[in-house]
Amino acid sequence: MQNRKLMNPLFIILSYLNKYVKEKSSIPYDNSAWFRLLEYAMYNRVLYAFVQEVLKKPPVMPPDIKILLSAIKQEGEKLINTFYKTLTFISQILPDDTQYVVVKTIKTLPYIPTDIDVLIKKKDHYKALEHIKT
Repeated sequence: MQNRKLMNPLFIILSYLNKYVKEKSSIPYDNSAWFRLLEYAMYNRVLYAFVQEVLKKPPVMPPDIKILLSAIKQEGEKLINTFYKTLTFISQILPDDTQYVVVKTIKTLPYIPTDIDVLIKKKDHYKALEHIKT
């Protein structure tokens, strides 16, 4: 019987995401264990990163889980592409003389953020808003 700590979904996820952990925790074969793991990863906003790491050296898994992981990876790539397009749009829409900065929280685990925060100097707010409206 495996150590209870090693069966904890968060411990398993962290074993895949933490670069200092040499040996990955084993993932039970059954669908319910996989769904539980994916749910934990989703609620902790590391689903895409977890799936990427799992797919680098896939453990034995049910075929439908492999299909699901591939779909999650594709969706994550779409989100990253959308963020790239949004950042490109922001840089194109604001006037050239507008100073701005894109702010993201630094996290120790990789994740796909759900928003983009842009800070604009107070003196440029109205100019930027007018430019965006047009």
